[in-house]
Amino acid sequence: MKCVRFEDLRTGNKRIGFIDGDVIRCVYGSLETYWQITDETFAMRDVRLLAPCVPKQIICVSFNYKKHAAEFGVEIPREPSIFSKAAHTVVGTGADIIWPKQVQELAFGAELGIVVKKRMKNVKAEDYKPETTNPDTPSGGDETTGETWTVSVDKCSDFFNDAVTAGKVKTSLPKVETKSTIHNIGYIYDNEYNKGKTPAPGYEQGFSFPDCDVAGLEKLIVPIARQTDNGTQKVSVRLDSKTGTEIASATLTKAKADGYVDIEMPVTLPEGVDTSKTHKIFLVFTSTGSTASYVANVRDLTGVKSSTALARESVDISNGMTAGTEYNTNGAYGTVKSLEDATVHVLAELDPAEAPVTIGGAEYKQFVQASTAANSEGAIPGNGTATYVFSPKVDCSVTLHSRATSKVWYFLESPDGANVTNTATDSAVADVMTFNLRAGRTYYYYCQGSKPMVYGIYFDAPVADADSLLKEGTRKDDPSAPAQSAEAKSVKLSWTAVENDTDVFYGVDTYVDGVKVDMVDGITDTNTIINRLSSGVKYTFKVYVSEKCAPANSLNAENNKTLIGETEFTTEGTKDTAAITAPEGISVSLESAIYTCAQGIWTGISKDDARVRGYKIYANGNLVKTLYNYQIKNYASVDKISNQVGRLTPGIDNKVQVVAFTDAGVEYKYPEATVKTLENYDYKAPVWGSDAKVTAKETKDGDLEITWDAATDDTAVGGYRVYVDGTAYGSDKYFNPVNGAKTTTETTYTIKKSELPEGFDMTKAHTITVQAGDTWWKAETTMGTFDKMAGFNWTNKGLTTNEIKAYKAEPGKVDTDIEQKEDVPKTTVDTSKVADAVLTEEDKAALADGKDISVKVKVANADETTEEAVKEKIAAVIKGSTIGKLFDITIEKTVDGVSTEVKETKNAIQFTVAIPESLVNTDATKERTYAIVRIHNGEAKEVTPITVENGTITFSTSEFSTYAIVYTDADKTPGTPSTPGTPSTPGTPSTPDTPSADNGNNAGSTTGDANTTPSSPSTGDMAMRTIMPLVTVMGIALIGAAYVLMTRTKKED
Repeated sequence: MKCVRFEDLRTGNKRIGFIDGDVIRCVYGSLETYWQITDETFAMRDVRLLAPCVPKQIICVSFNYKKHAAEFGVEIPREPSIFSKAAHTVVGTGADIIWPKQVQELAFGAELGIVVKKRMKNVKAEDYKPETTNPDTPSGGDETTGETWTVSVDKCSDFFNDAVTAGKVKTSLPKVETKSTIHNIGYIYDNEYNKGKTPAPGYEQGFSFPDCDVAGLEKLIVPIARQTDNGTQKVSVRLDSKTGTEIASATLTKAKADGYVDIEMPVTLPEGVDTSKTHKIFLVFTSTGSTASYVANVRDLTGVKSSTALARESVDISNGMTAGTEYNTNGAYGTVKSLEDATVHVLAELDPAEAPVTIGGAEYKQFVQASTAANSEGAIPGNGTATYVFSPKVDCSVTLHSRATSKVWYFLESPDGANVTNTATDSAVADVMTFNLRAGRTYYYYCQGSKPMVYGIYFDAPVADADSLLKEGTRKDDPSAPAQSAEAKSVKLSWTAVENDTDVFYGVDTYVDGVKVDMVDGITDTNTIINRLSSGVKYTFKVYVSEKCAPANSLNAENNKTLIGETEFTTEGTKDTAAITAPEGISVSLESAIYTCAQGIWTGISKDDARVRGYKIYANGNLVKTLYNYQIKNYASVDKISNQVGRLTPGIDNKVQVVAFTDAGVEYKYPEATVKTLENYDYKAPVWGSDAKVTAKETKDGDLEITWDAATDDTAVGGYRVYVDGTAYGSDKYFNPVNGAKTTTETTYTIKKSELPEGFDMTKAHTITVQAGDTWWKAETTMGTFDKMAGFNWTNKGLTTNEIKAYKAEPGKVDTDIEQKEDVPKTTVDTSKVADAVLTEEDKAALADGKDISVKVKVANADETTEEAVKEKIAAVIKGSTIGKLFDITIEKTVDGVSTEVKETKNAIQFTVAIPESLVNTDATKERTYAIVRIHNGEAKEVTPITVENGTITFSTSEFSTYAIVYTDADKTPGTPSTPGTPSTPGTPSTPDTPSADNGNNAGSTTGDANTTPSSPSTGDMAMRTIMPLVTVMGIALIGAAYVLMTRTKKED
C-alpha cells in the first residue's frame, strides 16, 4: 500500500492514509512516531492527493547526474552547486505545475525521496542498525538477527518526582522542554523530555516508555544529555512500574558539554516474564550529588533483540507418529508425542480423493490421524487414544493446523501430567489454533469421540493473540486451594490536596499489567473508592489533577492533566477464577452492515457481574477492539450495548464474537453472530421512481399519518427521514454508525398529535417531505435547510406533498371513541359494543347508504357544576354515605355531519371507573364500602350491580347524565381484617333477573339489575344493610347447633 497525504474535498481537512484499492484508509497518529491504520476510509473520488510532505526548506544540488550535465553541455562542478526552492513548489499527484512568465526554460526530473527517521551526523555504514518501522506489527521472534525497535518519547507517560511528592521541593513534575519554551505533554518539538530540577539528592524521578516488546530483548539504548557536571547520576531501567524489577542500569558520568550520549545497557529479564505482550519500561533517575541543576534530558528508547532469537519450528510429522515417541527433540521450544499411532493419510489417495488444503497460508497434501476416542469432560486421557501431548522446554506457543468431526474439543493444562488445572473447550475445531505454553508443564490436545486430522504442528515464541486457556473461565483448581469468590473488590485511595489559584478536579486511572482499564475523574475531594476490582490482582493507581474548566470532565484533555502520584496495590485473596455471571437471554446482533463495519448490539453483563471490566470484540477470529466500561455510557445499568465493529471483510458472512472479561483474565464468550457486508462501496444516494409519491392524512385521534413509496439504492436503503414544514420527525433509532437520529426503516410514520406544534391546523397547507438514506456515509448534495447533517448519502429533494387529507372513517364502519378530561377518574368502555347500543334502525340504514356515522362517549368532571340540591338527592339514596366524586357521562352521535346527544340507549353499556387515590381507605380500623349513584331526569338511584376490584368499579347503564362515587365507612368486624385502602375481593355476581337480598354495596359483590329499583327502599338505613347478612349467618349457625344436640340425645336414648 502507498502512503499518501490527501485533502477531504467535503471538509477541506488534510489527512494521512494508505491507498488500498479504490479507497484510502486513514492513519491515526504520526508517521514520525506512533501510528496505526483505522477503519475510516475515503473514496478516491472524494479526495485530492497532496504533496507527500510539507518541507520547511528545499535545498537542491545542480547536475548531480552526469547525463543531466551532458544534456546542458556543461562540466560536472568540482564542488556541489547548491540552490534552493520555495516550499510551495512541491505539489501533489495530478496538480498543475506553474510556469512563471519570466522563466525561459523549464526542466523536469524524477526525484528519489528518502525518509530519515532520526537526526544524525557523520554516521558510518558499519554503525547502521535496522529497526522495525510498523508499531502495529511487533516482532514474534522469527529468524531475527539483532533486530531493533524504537519507542518515541512522544509516547512517554507516568511522570513522577518523589521529591515533589515528599514535599522536599515545589518544582513540578518532569516536563517537555524545547530550547526556548516549556510545553505540556503532547506539544513536543524537539522530542526531549526534561527531568525537572531536583535540589533534594537521593529522590527518584522518571517516566515510562509504553508498548515495549521484551521478547528476546538483549540491550537498551537511550540518548541522554546530562544537565550538570556535578556528582553522579544513576539510571535504573525497571519493568512495568517505577518500583518494578530492574532489568538494566547505568551510571551517568559524562559532562554536560558532551551533549546527548547513547547509553547502552545490557538487559536481564526476570524469570517467568510474559513475553507474549508488550510492557512498560520505566527510566528512573537518582542524583547522588548536592546539585540543584537538571538531572538529564532523554530521547527515544531503542531495544535490541538477541541475534540468537529462536525461529519458528515445524514438527516433522510427514512419516506419521509412533505412539509414545517424542518428536522435535532437537528443537529449542519443546516436544510433542501421540498416545496412539497416528497414521499418514494422503489426500489424493482417499476414497473419494481430496484436493490439497491450505491452512494458515500453508498447503498440505496429507495429514496424520489417530482413531481411538479420548476421554470426555476435559479429563487427562490414557495411553492408546487419539491425543497429542506437548512438553515445552521454554515459554512458547504451539499452533495446530487441524480438522475434526467431533462436537467437542479440549486443550488441557497440567503442571504435573496428572491433575488438570486449566481447560479450554469449544463446540467446533477451528482450522488454526494457537496456545501459549509454560515451560515445565504438560498439555493435552484431543477431540471427544472423533478422529482429529492434524496437518501441521508448529512451535514458536509466545504470542499476544493466542487462544487463552482462561477464556472459558472454567479453571479447575487444586481441591486444597482456597475457594474462589465471584465478589468484586474495592479499594479506598487518598492523596494530598494540590494548592492552586483556581479550583481543581482529581482523577484516578487504573492499570493492570501496564494497560489502562479504568478512568474516574471529576473528583472534588482528596479521596475516592475504586470499585469493580478482582481478587488477587496487582493494580497500579495513578492520580491526576486538572484545573476546573469546561467541560468539568476535564481530565480527558491531556493538556490539562498532571500526574501527582501513583501507587500499587494487590487485592486480597488468590487470583479470581470464578466464572462470570451472565443474565438469561444473552444475545448479540449486527445491524447496518456496510463495506468493512457494522453496528454491534449485545446484552450488557457489567450490570450483572461487578468484576466485568469490559468487552473484547473479535471479527473472523481476530481481535479488532477492546471496549472498557469507562468508554460505555451507563455501563453499570444499561441492558444493551451498541458499538461499531470494524475490520470486517467486504462481501462475505463475517463471524463476530463478543467476549466479556475481568481484570483476573476470566472471560465469558457470547454466542457468535454473523453479518453479511457490502461487496462494493456505495457511492450513490437512494432514488425514487418517477411515479413515487408520499401521502399524509389525519387519523381519528388527530394524529398525522404519513405513508410513502419505497426507494431503491445501489446497495441498500437504510432508512427514511420525515419532515413537516422543515422539522424532522422520527424515532431515535440509528440505522448506520455515523448518522441516524430521527429516522425510521418503515415506509410509514405516524406523528402523534402531542408531538405536533401547538395549534397545528391540518386543514391548512403544510409541506410534508420524506428523504431516503442508504447504509453508507459518503456525500451527495443534501436538502440544505432541511438537512442539518450534510455530508451523508441522503436523497437530494425527496418526496413532497402539500396536502393533508382530512380524516374519514372506513365505509360501513362506525367510528367510536371516548373523550375524557384529565380531572376525571380514568374511565374505560368497550367501544365495540357502544354502536350496537346507540344506533337506531334508521342509523343503520344511513350507514348502509354510505353515510358517515361516529359515536363519542364523553366523561367530564361534575364536582363544580352539580347543584347543591342534586347533591342532597344523591346523598339521600344511601344514608350515612359520603359523595367522593361527581362526573358526567354523555354520548354524542353524529350522522352525516349532524350531531345529537343520546340520553338513553336500548342496551346497557359497561363502564370501568378507577377509584381516585383520594377515596382509597387509609384507616386500618374501618371498612369502606363503595357504591355508584346516578341522577337522571331529576331522580337519584343506586346503580346495581357493581364490581369493585383492583382499585376500580365496574357497572352497566343505559341512562347518561350525572354519576357519583359514594362510600360509607364502618368499624371493622373483629376477626376479618383487610388491607387498608384495598377493596376486598369480589364475590360471585348474581344474575340481573334474580336479585339477592344484598343490594350490591359490599365491595366485590354484584347484585340486582342495572335499571331496576333496589329491593330495599332507597331511603333505608345503611347499618341495616350491613347487619342483615350477619343475622342470617348467625341463624343458620344456631339451627346447625340444635341439630347436633338432637342427634346426640337420640343416640343416648
